[in-house]
Amino acid sequence: MRRYPAPPVVLGLPLPPPEPPPDCQHCARMMRERAQATAERDGSRVSDLNVLIARHHLPAASLRTAP
Repeated sequence: MRRYPAPPVVLGLPLPPPEPPPDCQHCARMMRERAQATAERDGSRVSDLNVLIARHHLPAASLRTAP
């Protein structure tokens, strides 16, 4: 029997895709790009666009990282 130093990491279910406000043209473009990436089975691009859509309307202060 093999022993490991720590138990395996258990990941939760993926988050649902972000829903942007209906009046944002920039988000609408990213939503179209996400739909195209989904159709092309480009999971990496879909994930990137989900992050961009989710962050697009956040206040700038919440996006800063610690020094």
